[in-house]
Amino acid sequence: MKGKRFIWNNTEVSLPDEYVPEPITTPDGVKPVLAAIIAAYEPDWGVVTSLKLYTPNHDLRLKQGGYPGWMTWFRGPVLPVDGLGDDATVEPFEGGALITLGQRPMHKDNPEDIARIRDAWLKLREAGYPL
Repeated sequence: MKGKRFIWNNTEVSLPDEYVPEPITTPDGVKPVLAAIIAAYEPDWGVVTSLKLYTPNHDLRLKQGGYPGWMTWFRGPVLPVDGLGDDATVEPFEGGALITLGQRPMHKDNPEDIARIRDAWLKLREAGYPL
């Protein structure tokens, strides 16, 4: 038998890239959706992102199958992370840590958003999150 295939237990909430009304485009609006998914599927980690953010961040793809996003949740302890920005939060959420990079979703056409996601993932890895 050749190598076994392993399926990681993760979740992804993919937001459309444009024309999405509030409240789903705010952290408080999307948290109930993420909480419901976590309760139903008990994943190890999850992300809230848009499909079009995959292309500029493809090299950051995790072996678990995920990509960087606007909001990222990991089951387990909340680890402190420095330098994510004044509007970023790292908070306890549904038995894990929820990291939110600002108060609005990231956009694929904004180079600052792409750079921020990339920088955040390096900082999360350095802080001990499983990336």
